[in-house]
Amino acid sequence: MWRQPLPASIERFQNSGGALEYSVFLGDCNGLETHRRAIDAHLTNAAIAADHDDTWTLPADQATYLQTLEERELTPEQFFGDSCDPVDRMLIRQGSGDVKGLGRLTNPRYGTLYGRKFGSWGFGVPGHKQAGQYAFAFAQPPYSLRMSLEETQSCFSAINDVILPAGEPAVIFDWSAKDLVPLDPYFEAGAEWWGMFLFTIHHPSLSQMIVISGSSTD
Repeated sequence: MWRQPLPASIERFQNSGGALEYSVFLGDCNGLETHRRAIDAHLTNAAIAADHDDTWTLPADQATYLQTLEERELTPEQFFGDSCDPVDRMLIRQGSGDVKGLGRLTNPRYGTLYGRKFGSWGFGVPGHKQAGQYAFAFAQPPYSLRMSLEETQSCFSAINDVILPAGEPAVIFDWSAKDLVPLDPYFEAGAEWWGMFLFTIHHPSLSQMIVISGSSTD
């Protein structure tokens, strides 16, 4: 599998304070082992995901740990989680706060908040072992995104067209059932409180594998 350039929508998200990292690979992506190979290349920023049993780009102890991780297959709804409306994929702002003209709201859709002022917003974080919750990781990093809610939703939709294009069959795995810190020190920050996220998405008809990871703290 060969690494592909990231689309402009992902670069814009990352330049605006997004806490997720993305990799896109093309090539022979069949079989569970290729998901692990893509994770290996993603975490080391390798240009090619190795396809030999004894070849890994992670250090040996981390590569061994990667092979012990268990995948959890998700539906798109489970992947997006509680911070996304499954009907139209509009983001939901988890938590509660006072919104000018509307009073105190809990878990409102982004569209409800467009053009309105609101103050501090209290929210909890998903449990470390809770599968999915990609939309939360996207929209509510420890430090707020440097985008308006409208811009955040637009960017979210544009990236969704890349990682889960409409009508395209996909196999989605969550790899965070076990502690991810032994896999890579990158996950130490997220282990503090915000969360550790690791997903692979395989599009068989496109020969494409996408890896998404998240780890951050305040």
